[in-house]
Amino acid sequence: MGLGWVFSNTWKDYKTNFWTNKKVMVVFYLLPMLIVLGIGVGLFYYMGLAQDAAPLFGKLIEIQDIKNAALTGTADMSNQLLQLETEFIELIRTFLAKIFLVLLAIFILEIVAWFVSMYGLVAVFAPSLKKKGKYGFKEAVKIAKPYYWRYVGFILLMCIFGFAMFIGCFIEFVIADFLLGSPGLIIGIIGLFVVLFVVLIWLSIIWVFAPYVIADMNKGVFASMGESRRIVKGRWWRIVGYLLLVGITIGLVSGIVYSIVNSVVVLVVITSSYFSSPINMYVTLKCISVVLSAIVSVFALPYALLFGKNMYLSFKKEKH
Repeated sequence: MGLGWVFSNTWKDYKTNFWTNKKVMVVFYLLPMLIVLGIGVGLFYYMGLAQDAAPLFGKLIEIQDIKNAALTGTADMSNQLLQLETEFIELIRTFLAKIFLVLLAIFILEIVAWFVSMYGLVAVFAPSLKKKGKYGFKEAVKIAKPYYWRYVGFILLMCIFGFAMFIGCFIEFVIADFLLGSPGLIIGIIGLFVVLFVVLIWLSIIWVFAPYVIADMNKGVFASMGESRRIVKGRWWRIVGYLLLVGITIGLVSGIVYSIVNSVVVLVVITSSYFSSPINMYVTLKCISVVLSAIVSVFALPYALLFGKNMYLSFKKEKH
């Protein structure tokens, strides 16, 4: 079973349970994102951040105008400049205090939404490993339940590994800077990115099949990571090639669709007379961008997950 088998079976799986996977992604991925986005935008306006932004930028423009006048020597406005800078600092403090509360609330909601979305991902690939042919939404959700927390544990463990490596590289950078001075700064920065990039890529490949092992063999997190490494051993570059190929394919298709739709929507928004301020237009365009990106992911992520599942089955059979 080679690359052709993986692609053909992935397309078959994708078509067979197309609507089931779309329902799963909408419920567990798109809806939580829309809820967080809606609450975030609501808090942005409720806290008065849109209203605060206008006088903030107004003060900034006034300060710049006075500085320009002072440079030309046309007037001495030092007292007025000091007053405006004091008012600007007070406005920025109030603005930052409000936006911190908004970002904190969004961050907490994003964590909750992330945990919900992880269930959706498991409900896409786990049923395809456990059941042949077509299955419904409720069945997919039920099948995913026993593997959810182990999958979340694996993802969190990967994040911890990544963070630990970043801290290690940062310590290396500090030591190099302390011992070698400026040359050590350059060496440290280069070493930080090279080491971090190489190690993270290596780990992500050797453990790429761990989520599928969790669902297929009902193993724990560490046992699944070990089994994934065993399957990958001797096939590292082939797996990298497969992943690059599917990544480029999905990226190109998704990028083209997103760019076309987003361009049309942005053009409609910009030419519309509905928006009374640049802030409202900016918030609207950002919301549209986020929603369109999420909609594209609803269609793209299931294909990527199913491709990974079939790639896992292919290499697993080769190993046995």
